[in-house]
Amino acid sequence: SPTYVRPPPDHPQFLTHLWRLQKAIYGLKDSGFIFEGHRDRALMEAGWTKSGVPGLWWKWTGKPGAVGSRLIGLCATFVDDLAILGISVSPSTLIAEIACKGPFTIKETHPTDEGKVRWAGVDFELKKDEIRISQSEYLQSLGASVPEGPVPSTPLLLNSRDRHDTSPPLSPPAAKQFRSLLGGLA
Repeated sequence: SPTYVRPPPDHPQFLTHLWRLQKAIYGLKDSGFIFEGHRDRALMEAGWTKSGVPGLWWKWTGKPGAVGSRLIGLCATFVDDLAILGISVSPSTLIAEIACKGPFTIKETHPTDEGKVRWAGVDFELKKDEIRISQSEYLQSLGASVPEGPVPSTPLLLNSRDRHDTSPPLSPPAAKQFRSLLGGLA
């Protein structure tokens, strides 16, 4: 569904027009939801199926679980980043099917000789009859990087988080440039 925004207050069309966005803009309330819908549609059109694990998709040769159907790929997602792991096919083939569907950052992953891959803090381990997914090694590595010392127990004051914006308004040419950088608003 289309997304509309009101022009900035210094724009002549502020009170009289709404702009229809031609693409999602980071920072808008629904931009993540809009992009997830686009990404999910693109993956489904390319033949991927959601697994029971959030952010993880399967690619099968046929209907998942059907006799004769086999798993050929995994796709892990994190916002607009996708990691493709080919199981019995080249990841390049799987990437090509998705890349033509949208602006994604796709990483081709290759398991080690032990069948392990780490991407975005998630460890994937491929074995003959199972796939293990874990974050335990990543979480342990985070604990090792915490410096010694007292843990702060005093929360920040409420007024220390938000500061009133005292910057001057943009000049008309600067406002025009800012609007063009936001994503080609029409």
